[in-house]
Amino acid sequence: MSLSIKTFNNLLVLIFIIFLNVNSCAQQSIGVNYSIDRTYRSLIANERGNNSQSIVDYSDSIYFPSIKNTVGISIQKFINENIILDFGILYIKTGYQSIKIKNLRVPDENQIYVDNMTNFINLKYLSLPIKLKWIISKNKIQTFLVSGLSANIFLKSNSSFLHEYNDGTTQTTFYTYNSDKFLSISIVLGLGIDIPINRNYSIEINPIFRRSLTKFHDFSYNEYLYSYGINLGINYKF
Repeated sequence: MSLSIKTFNNLLVLIFIIFLNVNSCAQQSIGVNYSIDRTYRSLIANERGNNSQSIVDYSDSIYFPSIKNTVGISIQKFINENIILDFGILYIKTGYQSIKIKNLRVPDENQIYVDNMTNFINLKYLSLPIKLKWIISKNKIQTFLVSGLSANIFLKSNSSFLHEYNDGTTQTTFYTYNSDKFLSISIVLGLGIDIPINRNYSIEINPIFRRSLTKFHDFSYNEYLYSYGINLGINYKF
């Protein structure tokens, strides 16, 4: 599934129209958000190569999730007393890393041997989520469910290798590469609570799950990014 610039622009127009048509007198809020995320990817073998499943199995055996973070702002409007429309813009860091691959004994150009190596994959996105918050408890501390979609703009990625040499020194090398998809779509799900501080301010805490519906890479396997973590927010109601 690919997303063209025209489709993306149409999506933004649709979001804007929906936002304008929500009752302008409804209660609104603006907030800042920060989340700590455990990020990884899902690899699915395809029919492009005979060794596709072997590549997936080997990669899954040496890579594991990384801890990253997300920051951003959100604007919320009450559609009615039970449903909140939530827009935002987020700066997302995601990625994963390898285990330490030991005893390589690979010489570099100076014939100094690389004994151990660790690979780090780092990705950055600008995300435009549109979500619905379904209020399921109206006590002093509100409980809500979250569901929605996010349009993600690919910004930058790199692959870094930490080399450990047999003489005790270390060196890190960086390689930049691009995603096959400049734009992607993710599903967003969550469950949280909203704790009032006073009449205008509240603190929001919610576990959040994001999973791409579009492929990050399309090689002899398909790669889909996902993350889960804890989102913390401070909202100002007006």
